[in-house]
Amino acid sequence: MKKYDIIIGIDPGASSGAIGVYRYDHFGLERMPNGFLEIMDALNLYRGKNVVVFIEKVGHFRGEDPVKKFAIAKLEKNFNECVNVCQALGFDYCLVPAVTWQRFLRIPNIKGEEYEDRKTRFWKIAQSKTNLAKIYKYAADACLITLFGKHVLEVDRQLFEKLKQ
Repeated sequence: MKKYDIIIGIDPGASSGAIGVYRYDHFGLERMPNGFLEIMDALNLYRGKNVVVFIEKVGHFRGEDPVKKFAIAKLEKNFNECVNVCQALGFDYCLVPAVTWQRFLRIPNIKGEEYEDRKTRFWKIAQSKTNLAKIYKYAADACLITLFGKHVLEVDRQLFEKLKQ
């Protein structure tokens, strides 16, 4: 069974996305890079190392709101670019639906919860689960996706193999 030294979690969000990196009991977080080349630069730092990347899988938006359509298009573009960079760098990667990592980490889904309230709740959870001095709200999901990756590798290799691309 392959051992990974670096676990990367990516929330490919259009305006509130981020990349989380866990290695040797240390967390790092950075804002989601903009575009293929910036994503490549950010992840290329880990080329040649035992890396696995967990990318939040993007659902499709059905609706007529042009603002939401634009945001979803940017989100899908970021998602596809993350997948392409992982393939180009030869990284193992998993596509993780939000419901999967949230359920695994026992984060309840609150029906009707406003976006900002959810972001605040996830931010508080991320702060409580890491040793980071400060986590920005935009990075909370990436932090939790990274934690999901760490825990799934430790306790549920079967789920990992199911998610692995």
